[in-house]
Amino acid sequence: MANTIKTKIRQPLKKDILDAIRNKFSELSVEEDGIYAITRGSSLHDYLLKLTKETNEEIIAEHSSSTDRYSTIYVEKYKNGESETVETKTADITYHDISES
Repeated sequence: MANTIKTKIRQPLKKDILDAIRNKFSELSVEEDGIYAITRGSSLHDYLLKLTKETNEEIIAEHSSSTDRYSTIYVEKYKNGESETVETKTADITYHDISES
């Protein structure tokens, strides 16, 4: 299984920042509360580092990984080409046993 990262980039974002992210990552869902994406590895994380260094904007993103079944959410603050984990949330995973009768 490939390592995928599920990300929510919090709104509000300036239009030029949103456009730059859209141009780099085509599979996005833009909602009122955030921009949602599923990417491989750290490609979006790396791009947000680069983007904030170039634009001097602050971006807050919530990342979770397929390696732990998206059960841990890392809230990252990106600014000046650096990131800082500002919060870690743990979600409960529910398993359902499907048995044949």
